[in-house]
Amino acid sequence: MVWRLALVICASWLVCCGPGSDKRQCPGPHPDFNVTLRLSNRPLPPDTVVRVTYGGSGMEAYTLAAPGANHEVVFCSVADADGVPLESSSSEGAGAKGEEERSVFALSCALWTGGFTTVEVRGSGIESTSHDLLPREGGCTVARTIVLDSLDAG
Repeated sequence: MVWRLALVICASWLVCCGPGSDKRQCPGPHPDFNVTLRLSNRPLPPDTVVRVTYGGSGMEAYTLAAPGANHEVVFCSVADADGVPLESSSSEGAGAKGEEERSVFALSCALWTGGFTTVEVRGSGIESTSHDLLPREGGCTVARTIVLDSLDAG
């Protein structure tokens, strides 16, 4: 009888709190959102601005033309067309690959906003779009790819 009670308690614990539980906690610090921003078949315009509103009144912007600005919650980096962040610029081969290498096909942004977030993207040749992001309850980082010129992007 004692064994059955112990078995029931162990099984209940595994269902409630064990691996695979929806109540998991994320180890260590993590961004609330990882967002990839891109166009369907061309590079982002050089004047692309990503404006992030969070916490009701907090706002921070990333400007592609001035990527080195100090940021507190919005950390974007240049990415390839699949959204994979590229290495920081290095002197190896700099200028040797021509205009194609200077084109930015996507931005990969880590957003440390602490909750509900709105992302607005503007730039010449693209329609301004706004996207609401909701954190996953009990989850870690939410990943999302936004194709700025798709029919359902706004």
